[in-house]
Amino acid sequence: MAALTETTEVLTKEANMHCALGENAIKMGKRFFATYHCRKQGRKHNARTRIVAGNFAGHGGDVRVDTRLFMNGLIKYEDTFLAMYGLS
Repeated sequence: MAALTETTEVLTKEANMHCALGENAIKMGKRFFATYHCRKQGRKHNARTRIVAGNFAGHGGDVRVDTRLFMNGLIKYEDTFLAMYGLS
């Protein structure tokens, strides 16, 4: 029973992290394909919005995503987190 409870806790933690990362991952994936399309086709093909959203997702900060990463030990710079978001 203890092993099952531990497994459930680990899976819940992972699912919560993936939910937070999912939206940014989708935006970055769309940006990747839009950029490729622009290079191959030599035109924008309504890709500008996707590229800008993907750039922001990849290079901008998202306190929800970064909190999940921090809570799961994937970001370890508490002083930087505090300076960026005013949270510890």
